[in-house]
Amino acid sequence: MKIVLVCDESNISDNFRQAVGGQGHQVNALRGDYPLENGGLPECDAVVVEEKTWVRHASLYRYFEVLAEFNGVPFGVISRRKPSRLKLRRRNADTWIPTGFSPAEALEAVAGLGRAAA
Repeated sequence: MKIVLVCDESNISDNFRQAVGGQGHQVNALRGDYPLENGGLPECDAVVVEEKTWVRHASLYRYFEVLAEFNGVPFGVISRRKPSRLKLRRRNADTWIPTGFSPAEALEAVAGLGRAAA
């Protein structure tokens, strides 16, 4: 599965890439401003965002018309608290990952994204 992780926190990106990347998944970690600078996301099967990064950039994604790319694929959130709704999202996330996730929690979340993609 090709996963795009949008996160400004390098430690979260590194931990997620280590937990999931070694299990046959391709993780492309991007900073929050990447979709704005490049007009969208690279090809992927699922998107995972870190909540603070999302809140910081979501309005700009909408303004520059890249928000639809986030809504077209299964969507996961890394957050301290389980979000019921995110800014500019019409539906809840397909999966949630706690900020201090273990490799098992990350893999379980990716499995949830895979079920949502099917």
